[in-house]
Amino acid sequence: MKELIESVLQLIDPDEETEVYLRERINDEKHIIQKKGVDYLYDLVSTFSDEKIKKSTVADIFNKHMKRENGSKSALGEGCPNGETKQGNAKQKHEEEGVDERGEGGEEDEKDIDLKILTIYEKLNSINYLEAEKEASKILCGLGFDSNLQKKKVNSLSGGMRMRLCLSRILFSNNDIILLDEPTNHLDIYTIQFLIDYIKKLNKTCIIVSHDRDFLNEVCTDIIHFHQKQLTYYSGNYDQFEKTRVEHLLQQQREHDSIEMKKKHVQKFIDRFRCNSKRAALVQSRIKLLNKLPVVNLEKEETPFSFSFLEPFYTSNVLIRLKNISFKNEMFKNLQIKKNANIIIADTVEDTNGKVNEKSHNGTKGEDETTARSDDYQFRHEFLFKNATFEVDMDSRIAICGVNGSGKTTLIKIILNLIDTFEGELHVSNKANIGYYSQYHVDSLNPIFNSIQQLQYNYSNKNIKEEEAIKYFNKFNIPTNVLYEPIYVLSGGQKSKLALAILAYKNPNILILDEPSNHLDIESVQALIVALNLYKGGLIIISHDTYLIKHVADEIYHINNLTKELIKIDYDFDKYAKLLLENKI
Repeated sequence: MKELIESVLQLIDPDEETEVYLRERINDEKHIIQKKGVDYLYDLVSTFSDEKIKKSTVADIFNKHMKRENGSKSALGEGCPNGETKQGNAKQKHEEEGVDERGEGGEEDEKDIDLKILTIYEKLNSINYLEAEKEASKILCGLGFDSNLQKKKVNSLSGGMRMRLCLSRILFSNNDIILLDEPTNHLDIYTIQFLIDYIKKLNKTCIIVSHDRDFLNEVCTDIIHFHQKQLTYYSGNYDQFEKTRVEHLLQQQREHDSIEMKKKHVQKFIDRFRCNSKRAALVQSRIKLLNKLPVVNLEKEETPFSFSFLEPFYTSNVLIRLKNISFKNEMFKNLQIKKNANIIIADTVEDTNGKVNEKSHNGTKGEDETTARSDDYQFRHEFLFKNATFEVDMDSRIAICGVNGSGKTTLIKIILNLIDTFEGELHVSNKANIGYYSQYHVDSLNPIFNSIQQLQYNYSNKNIKEEEAIKYFNKFNIPTNVLYEPIYVLSGGQKSKLALAILAYKNPNILILDEPSNHLDIESVQALIVALNLYKGGLIIISHDTYLIKHVADEIYHINNLTKELIKIDYDFDKYAKLLLENKI
């Protein structure tokens, strides 16, 4: 962005307003006009008027000021390889061949040049380009890009940060309407709060699709309910929508019952006196009345997703114990990561002597491990997290919280023995039967399988019959026809429901859920909350969904972003969130 603004300033000095000075600037930059042509400079006008700042086009216009990275997409580029647009490639080809875009021997009238430059100047002022870099930096910072990340090339960012970058571009745009589809997925409490505050201040229309109830309650002024191929409009936030909709359905039911009762009464009169010639006129009038009575069609609610876990065998023993578990950032170098499935229903964990399994930082490499190596790691802190100490039994309801990148998932993978490089002591009981739901659960589903085949594959030693699988999935209100669809055609929500159903099959006594609400709609999240509250086993959960955490967790552990300590929070989630946003913990 800085290079972009500086390049614009080299062509147009905002402190000078006279045409004379602009004409001098054109002479100073004569070689640009000669190389690119006035028409090429004029492209800047439509660029800013159409999309305000379309970086790929501007990068091509100011090619002489920009460095191109061969073989990779530029931080400014989009839509074409190497960050170049088709138009830019054509212009560069003309330039290399020495073609003057104004035509052979043709010269633009000097007044036309002045007019076009003045138009560009007006367009730049209209988008307040002097404040553009500051505003862009503010948005990026709010979405988790520190000063170092803002300087990195786009192709060096993680997938999650690229998604945030896409979100920042939408917020930065000067469009009248913005569309956001599940914008809070993979955001932490800080960035969600920034997004809430930013949207509230926007003087534009936002259309949002989201499963995050608390987020919708904060930002929405109206709800559009898409149901049975119809759109119904409600004023207020999501809680108000739910209340109004319930009242609407109750009123609809009352009207339906009242009319049905009246129809029965009229029909009873008609049936009684139909053969009575003296009452023929009355019967005919009642028939006309019956035909005039309105028909109230009750809205059919879709069968909600239901979810339940069988009750596991209870034990009062501590099943997982962590003592001063720490993970240093340098451990990412040559890190051993096992290739276990992302959805794990672990068998009984025990060593060869049948004793409690104990892991320390002296791990060994096996055939099912991969090694991640990088010579470019630069860390601001020695530890990703440190001194993680807690116990898990079948009565535990633990939420692990912290900003994105604080090491929550890494800690979970240590518990699951997917990462065996760490400091401290980890004890996993031989009675622990752990079920793990990864935030990347889709990667563990075979896209060419259907749901029945996936269940049979995951539990190949169980010899599950097709009829048994159908009966099992029907308990979750997953339609039978969906079970025969290949997984690749299922929606994100359907895949998540499938993964949860598969997870529940073997009846784990410890559940570890990493962002389980991603891709689930609000009704499905509510079903998950009910299931987890009825579940008789232990729970460790990581989630950005504050509503979910508040309703299922009674212990909160937080990874402090400064000290990197894992600390237990001794108050409720609402107070925790408030103190966290005030940077007091």
